[in-house]
Amino acid sequence: MPPAQPVQPPRPPAPPPKPSKPKPLPNLTAEKKSGKAALNTFGELLAFFKPPEPEKKPEPPKAEEKKPEEPKADVPPAPEAKAEEPKPEGGAS
Repeated sequence: MPPAQPVQPPRPPAPPPKPSKPKPLPNLTAEKKSGKAALNTFGELLAFFKPPEPEKKPEPPKAEEKKPEEPKADVPPAPEAKAEEPKPEGGAS
């Protein structure tokens, strides 16, 4: 009779692999966009039928959306310590 092997608990299932990042669509030449040249890959075919994306223009910040950083304009700013001038040490002048 063969020696008894200890029963091992079943392994937990491995986590599913992470999905890969989608590849960007290839840039089509003018001939391929117009249909005069052949499309070689399915990626080019997808790029051919996908509507062109409008160019994103950066919008200037609006004055309404800005939050005032200093709401109290009539209050003078707090006096700052001057690091440039050395403080005199001792009482003798």
